[in-house]
Amino acid sequence: MKQAPIKRALALLSSFVLCSCGNLIVPKYGVQDDVAASAIRRINGIAELRSTQRYQGLVTQLEADYQKFGRSAYAQPRILNELADIYSLQTLDIESAIQADEQLIRSDIPAADTTGDFLPRYQTASQYTIADSQYVTKYVSVDAATIKKSATDRLQTNRQLLAGNRPNTSKTYAADKLQQHIKQVQNDIDSTPPGSAARKRILSRLIRGEYELSKISSKATLAAYRFIDKGDMSSDGVDLSEIDFLSLADYYIQVFRRTGNIVYAEYALDTVYRPYSNLRNPSFRWRYNKLINDYISTLIEANFQAENFDEVLYYVSLNKSRLLLEERLAYTRDSGNAMAKVADLASEDGIPRTPSGLPQKSWYRQRLAQSGPYLDLYVGGKFMPLAANKNIRAAKAERSTMPLTTRDFGIDDAALASDSFVDDALYATRIDSGRVISVKKLSGNELANLKNELNRSYDQISQNKDKPGDAAAFFRKISSTNPMPERLTVSPDKWVLRHPIDFHLGAKVTRSVNFFTTGDARQLRDIRVSGFFNPTLDLQGAEQEAEAIRQYVPSAQVFKREAANLQALQSASDATVVHLSMHGQFNADDPKDSRLAFNGAIRGRSVTTDPNSLYARDMHKYAALKGRDLVFAAACQAGLSAADQANENELMGILRPLTANRNRNIILSLWNVDDIATRDFVAAFYQQLAQTHDIVTAFHHAQDEVRKKYPHPYYWASFYLAQAR
Repeated sequence: MKQAPIKRALALLSSFVLCSCGNLIVPKYGVQDDVAASAIRRINGIAELRSTQRYQGLVTQLEADYQKFGRSAYAQPRILNELADIYSLQTLDIESAIQADEQLIRSDIPAADTTGDFLPRYQTASQYTIADSQYVTKYVSVDAATIKKSATDRLQTNRQLLAGNRPNTSKTYAADKLQQHIKQVQNDIDSTPPGSAARKRILSRLIRGEYELSKISSKATLAAYRFIDKGDMSSDGVDLSEIDFLSLADYYIQVFRRTGNIVYAEYALDTVYRPYSNLRNPSFRWRYNKLINDYISTLIEANFQAENFDEVLYYVSLNKSRLLLEERLAYTRDSGNAMAKVADLASEDGIPRTPSGLPQKSWYRQRLAQSGPYLDLYVGGKFMPLAANKNIRAAKAERSTMPLTTRDFGIDDAALASDSFVDDALYATRIDSGRVISVKKLSGNELANLKNELNRSYDQISQNKDKPGDAAAFFRKISSTNPMPERLTVSPDKWVLRHPIDFHLGAKVTRSVNFFTTGDARQLRDIRVSGFFNPTLDLQGAEQEAEAIRQYVPSAQVFKREAANLQALQSASDATVVHLSMHGQFNADDPKDSRLAFNGAIRGRSVTTDPNSLYARDMHKYAALKGRDLVFAAACQAGLSAADQANENELMGILRPLTANRNRNIILSLWNVDDIATRDFVAAFYQQLAQTHDIVTAFHHAQDEVRKKYPHPYYWASFYLAQAR
């Protein structure tokens, strides 16, 4: 009577016997549907990547899936929607997110998966069960209207970011609700394993709650950061699906302001720098730079107040002409195309980087320890809306402003004019014997007085007035505190660039873009000169320059008068030294329209489309002006970077493309140079260069020789030498 149950038990047991290959025969469950099972496996794999926060691996998988489902009108937009979310929130590839969302908005999105190979027909199939139904609802079975709305919202946010603006948010929360939420999250922390993805997610949620509450009440408690202090989570381990990166950066800034711990201001910069490292389009980098500038400015001032002067120089160097130096890396490529990720460009400059793309401080300190005499002059300030800035200029006429369009060499975009830079400080950092020995700061009336003093001096010198005046008091004060060496490298910034710094310092000066790229002194192995002289037939001194160069460098290739044309410039790519002796013109309204006049050039100002003029905007097209040991432009105003308060924010004019083109040494002029004095300068320079093969020595020798003959700085201080590593 009891044998039937025993038989049934034996029958059941027999289904679990070992097969001949040693594996258990597993009973099948769920509907037997291999197509659905394959879709479930895919969903579970992606859900696993999400739950463990392996977002870069998730991007790789989704991009592969997008290709795999190339024929599925249902699957592709849903994969693209998920990718756009990951690009926006996790990997911070904003441009890719915009491209994805623009495509989604244009697409017709089917409501049903007719094949069932993407959205499984069953929860369980062929032994596989969907592990995360919420993920399926959000990304796999999501309807077309929701996808379109998500794409529209992301697009609005990301376009604002790439315009350098903080996205508008309409979300508001009641204080009591936030406080209740924070308590609930705090209670959940202990239920998650330390170091787990779940713990990071909960802590990230706590940071978000505290941040939202702090926007309502300045007295709100900030405590979540202490989990970072204790090592429960790293500053870059915050889950950005819980709090967006800009809100996180601002949370870190609040922690810094409340605690005084500068490391949190560093965390904030790391956070906002990550999207920047992914940007490819130079115009987007220009605009996004407005956001970065504020965080770097905070660190410069904080370290100045704390007397961390090594750190001041690091952040000053990071913020100074960073965009130009990226342009410089981009133009090393054959096409001259600047469309490359910042992260990819940075890998080519020889500077070790952090995961967020910032130069490693260990590398910087090693470079500092090896540095010779150096003076950095950095102009700090903020980007402000143009309307507000107009009011400021009316009240503070001494402040410099510059529409964002003028910074943008090679990029035309009227939308960039919506903001301008307003300076508020000058930091002067001295290095000697491998260490920072002082940092001086000017602001307010002191800064205004210095600018006025420098401008008066510039007018007196550049117009060759009888009394050139004395060096600016600020520079005399710097020199008296720590006497200047006979030779030093100076990195000027913004409006300081237009002034004869060697005159004001009483020293032999070589210029540098910033400390990170200071040129290394070295002799030329080979001197191969290609020179272009007097193309407009009215500069007799220029032809005498040609004869002087030939006297000291007999192999020099010389193009004079009609032969000095743009076609000839194309053939000079074998030269190590390119000499340009001709008329130059700085365009204050748009510095990329600054030009050098070759044979046949149209005379007059505001000439922006002359086929016989070499414009700053086109210099990257000429191999002869790329990667040279020296480009010497003995032309009027060739070295101006700012002629008025509208255009004085960065390296501009002809200097910008010549620096971007990776020329190692550049000699340019600050004002309309005297024809005869220029001839004497050129002759003395090439005589010494032929003997020593040392550009720095030859430059200062030429200055000394002209100064003996013409003591007024109008003659000897008109040229400057700029170097870059």
